[in-house]
Amino acid sequence: LLVWDGHDMRFRVVKLRPKRPECAVCSDSPSITRETGLPNYVEYCGMPASEQSSSMSLSVPREWTLSPSETRAILENSNGTATLLLDVRSCAQHDIVKLRGSVHIPLSKLPERTEELPKDRDIIVYCRRGIDSATAVKLLRENGFDRARHLHGGLTAWSTVLDPSLPTY
Repeated sequence: LLVWDGHDMRFRVVKLRPKRPECAVCSDSPSITRETGLPNYVEYCGMPASEQSSSMSLSVPREWTLSPSETRAILENSNGTATLLLDVRSCAQHDIVKLRGSVHIPLSKLPERTEELPKDRDIIVYCRRGIDSATAVKLLRENGFDRARHLHGGLTAWSTVLDPSLPTY
């Protein structure tokens, strides 16, 4: 797929994954077609159509926030052992793209699954745009995870700043 960014005056090539036999849209027998109409977005995706429409608060202290460059430096220096990378997006979003080595716990399941996470390691939380990860960091900090921080701007910022080949959605 060729993407034109008129603002920055540049082209970008994005690799699309191959068709999946079980896909509701692109399989040989799709359940979502023009005739059937689109499903309710919130029911189908498990989240609002726009993170901006979420009523969640975004204010977290600066020391709980990492830029994409800071995150990459920490991950490179930890050799994948000292830092846990936590993806709090929905399963559908996680299937689209993920950062290598990340653990996936959707934000909706995080309160009941915090016991699976180590309190003695650094945790970097990420999501699509940084809103859900900020919410997750607040929850983790309230539950004694004093080393939890989040990727400001989420995967969108990671793709813009560090890896334009990463699919965005």
